[in-house]
Amino acid sequence: MPPLLVLIGPHGAGKTTLGKLVATALGRRFEDEIGYRFRLEALARDRNAHALRPQEELDRRIFEEELARDMNRSAPAVVETWHLGHF
Repeated sequence: MPPLLVLIGPHGAGKTTLGKLVATALGRRFEDEIGYRFRLEALARDRNAHALRPQEELDRRIFEEELARDMNRSAPAVVETWHLGHF
C-alpha cells in the first residue's frame, strides 16, 4: 500500500487547510474528510442531525467509506479524518 499521511482532529482544527498545503508541498493528492460530506447530507435531511447527538449509523458509514478509500489506494496521499476517538 502506498504511503498515507493522515490528519486527525476535531471539526475546525485546520485539517483541510494544513492538508492541502502539505499535499501540495509533497506532490501528493489531498482527500478531504468523507464525514464532512456525509454530515452535510444528514443536515439536509434533518437540521437536528448535529454532532452532539449520537449517530451510530452515520459514524459506521463514514468509517466504512474511509477504510475502503484508504485500503484501495494506488498512490501516496494526504487524507483527513475525524474518526479516531469519535466512532
